[in-house]
Amino acid sequence: MDTGKVTALTLLDLFAAFDTIDYSILDRLSDWYGISGTALTWIRSFLIYRFQSIKISKCFSKAVPLFCCVPQGSILGPLLFTLYTTPQSSLIRSHKLDHHLYLDDTQVYISLSTADTDLSLKELVDCLGDISDWKTNIKLRLNANKTANLIISSLRTSLVIA
Repeated sequence: MDTGKVTALTLLDLFAAFDTIDYSILDRLSDWYGISGTALTWIRSFLIYRFQSIKISKCFSKAVPLFCCVPQGSILGPLLFTLYTTPQSSLIRSHKLDHHLYLDDTQVYISLSTADTDLSLKELVDCLGDISDWKTNIKLRLNANKTANLIISSLRTSLVIA
């Protein structure tokens, strides 16, 4: 802002992020991070051999196996989610945009001068489209109702977006 630029910021939100993590994360743990042997077997048993049932009063439904999700409330859950979504940083950097990630919260932003508004906003929109496609491919779903776009500027900088 001190240099007369404004920042376009998009805050992305996901539907039930931890509940939709695909167990292909196990391949990423091995391929990307080199986790193998006993450690990978332990993580596999933590994720895969889980069941879910519903309780109403004193009655339980039949237990069914889970095919996705990272247990919330565990120490390992947030770490596995972060490892699962790490490639998102490379995708955003490929668009030469700045970002911050914290678990299922993604902030993508670009600082721009009023002279290059159209080009810079197009870069942001293109990146957001690629993020949406990538998240869909790994079975995560953006929540458009909770996604927000902000333009941040000083009082002396005016920006008109057509």
